[in-house]
Amino acid sequence: MNCDFQPTGEANARGLPKLSCSRAGCTNVCFTRHAPERIRFACRHPRMLALGEAAAAAIKVATLGLIRERPGCGCARRRRKLNERFSWAVPNGLYRLWRRLRGLLAAKSKR
Repeated sequence: MNCDFQPTGEANARGLPKLSCSRAGCTNVCFTRHAPERIRFACRHPRMLALGEAAAAAIKVATLGLIRERPGCGCARRRRKLNERFSWAVPNGLYRLWRRLRGLLAAKSKR
């Protein structure tokens, strides 16, 4: 999944406009004159269970764990391609709520 870059209104010393990813949790920043939709950075925003991981888990369950991935068999490539094409981003509001709850729980455990 690529970043969803949006202009921030700032510029660097060379005058290039600053673009940043609009998804919560992603800190990717880019200085360029290109249109935001042309920039392809891998987003650091968390994703829900991706299709490649779900397929690997289903194969493991269906075969009772008897079939395993071997080097060069193509399983890793299939999983990576499915993850790239069919993964969904966690909604921003849900991610921010989770971060806030995690922070509260961490603060409670330190007391």
